[in-house]
Amino acid sequence: MFKVVPPMEWKPRVTPFPSLDSIVITCPIRQHAFGKQGAYRCYLVEHKTLSASDFRNVAIKEDSHVPPKDRRDSEYRERAFWSSVMIRAPLYGADTPQSFFDEELPFGWNLRNLGDLLKKHVVPKIPGVTHPMTYFGMWKAFFAWHLEDADLFSINYLHFGEPKVWYCVSPSDKEKFEQMAQSIFPDLQRECKAFMRHKDILLSPYVLRSYNIPYTQTKQEPGEFIVLNARAYHAGFNLGFNCAEAVNFAMEEWLPMGEVASRCTCQPDSVRISMDMFKEGSDHSESEAEEPKPVRKRRGRRKKETEVAAPRRPGRPPKKKRRVGRPRKDETLEGNLKNKAVPKSPGVVKKPGARKRGRPAKKRSTREETKAESVVSMAPATEDRNQLQQPCRRSKRRRRVASFLH
Repeated sequence: MFKVVPPMEWKPRVTPFPSLDSIVITCPIRQHAFGKQGAYRCYLVEHKTLSASDFRNVAIKEDSHVPPKDRRDSEYRERAFWSSVMIRAPLYGADTPQSFFDEELPFGWNLRNLGDLLKKHVVPKIPGVTHPMTYFGMWKAFFAWHLEDADLFSINYLHFGEPKVWYCVSPSDKEKFEQMAQSIFPDLQRECKAFMRHKDILLSPYVLRSYNIPYTQTKQEPGEFIVLNARAYHAGFNLGFNCAEAVNFAMEEWLPMGEVASRCTCQPDSVRISMDMFKEGSDHSESEAEEPKPVRKRRGRRKKETEVAAPRRPGRPPKKKRRVGRPRKDETLEGNLKNKAVPKSPGVVKKPGARKRGRPAKKRSTREETKAESVVSMAPATEDRNQLQQPCRRSKRRRRVASFLH
């Protein structure tokens, strides 16, 4: 991140700035922060449409609640902001698709057309990425830690109003920053691997210093540019009512970063840029739709039309193909009972009213009786002595008597 101060002769527009009554903020958001010890989760609530003039009136009322500047506080008013971040949720007029730059400027940067790769190639119109967006802020209105869409470069210009405070982590410390965020918010990391792109995590400088993560801090005055490197995490807050404008841009150095840029899959409105349009020899138009991927067919030997099946050998029936995963008929319980008879165990004819000897037999449960009846019903009925009978447990003495009688 670096700051650029243009010369005094440069102006973003030749004509006067439009009236605030004519500017419409389509979707301002109310920012609620919850957390402790410098780590906060933000909940954004959409507000009704306001004009920039009405938004300024709300911002002036909020300025009356700004605490007096303490001697221990710095010029960034960090102590006043972080001590009251969960009190009196501010209103932020973000993501308004509009630009206050003239169509053409005699010299200098024009956020409408920076002449980057996104303008040289036919990229579909994406507000905030290929076309600028305006941001109206007030005291304590913040923008949470996040990366730019597709890890692009970013440039921000402050038109008028109170300053804006910025925090930025170098791209070389990106992985270290993400590991810190994952350790603080493990539940969010399990839900979405790219949860930092949701723009709802706010971390104070105290947390960054405790995890030994270096960062850069600056204050943007009206009429100054802030340029952010690709893959650089950044956040910040406003010191009062102001109006800023920002847009993304791409250079040759960004191409390898865009190839490996992560993307949030849980939000349907996440930005995705096809890298094929930046390759040499590619001809992509804005109205060209992505072709559906061909369906992969099962691999196998295709049979030619002229190929004739080999004749079968006489006297042998054709072999049936065995289905994998299904047992043969003789492997089932019914096939075993038909093909292989269970040997009959010798039994003793019991007289009615005979007294049982030894340990009484255990009563069978209803489930076991049902299973035994099903086995007997499946067996073939016959009067042969060697056919199937229900096996039973006998003592040694009874077996000797039965063999003597037979």
